[in-house]
Amino acid sequence: MMRSVLEKFNIDSFAYLPASLCRSANMRLFSALPSLEELNVVFMLFPYYCGDCRNAISRYAAVHDYHFFAKEVFLSLEEYTKSKYPGAFAKGFSDHSPFGECHGAAMAGLGVLGKNSLLINERYSSFVFIGEFIVSLSPTELEAEGIPAGQGFVRECPDCKLCARSCPAGCMDVKERTNCISAVTQKKGILSEDEAAALVKGASIWGCDMCQDACPYTKAALEKGTIYTPIGFFRDSFLGENAVDLIKAMDDSDFSLYPFSWRKREVIDRNIDIIGKGEKK
Repeated sequence: MMRSVLEKFNIDSFAYLPASLCRSANMRLFSALPSLEELNVVFMLFPYYCGDCRNAISRYAAVHDYHFFAKEVFLSLEEYTKSKYPGAFAKGFSDHSPFGECHGAAMAGLGVLGKNSLLINERYSSFVFIGEFIVSLSPTELEAEGIPAGQGFVRECPDCKLCARSCPAGCMDVKERTNCISAVTQKKGILSEDEAAALVKGASIWGCDMCQDACPYTKAALEKGTIYTPIGFFRDSFLGENAVDLIKAMDDSDFSLYPFSWRKREVIDRNIDIIGKGEKK
């Protein structure tokens, strides 16, 4: 069963939607798809929360790049589907996808849409990556494969505004997004004084989890103990509270496995240096 393939990877949150209900995203990928009337989209979550990083680094960057994991999952799904259903269209996407991931996953009933633009799942909060597996199987075939139908409508979060109040850069206000800590940590070159100050204020060498940590869904999932990922790919690569020291000691091969490697080593080294100097003042 397709469900068994997903469970082999410890993926436990998934549902399908007719492609016609999904919003287009990457137009190049969208335009290359067969007729939408022939397609259904299986949305799935890859939870990645492993523990505390003392806000030194965003938790998504404290584990190996999920694109490697998604590629392995989709390869297994494609092989299974094409073997059992010869001639069927079957292709997986993550990050760069034909359909909007957060909206589609919310439509499938895998979470609510947060005011911080993230999908928030009841078990894992917003510490999830999203995958899409697009197939030309019918609803009857998918349900026989153990894939449930999505709810078909979007639920939004209760709008408590805790995420907005927690953001040191005021990122719910479009005018203030130039100092978004996550964006600043990924910027190349020499930072301005204001940008460096934002970096020190956030105390993160890469990314920012403040709005996620403030969310009531996160607090509830921590209290229940459901927030932790069951996926070994993430657990085995988690940098934890010693992230800064571990990154400094990495060789190029290990460094290339983490999400921050796309900006090359000099960017994160600069951030470590700026925060270190700020803490000494």
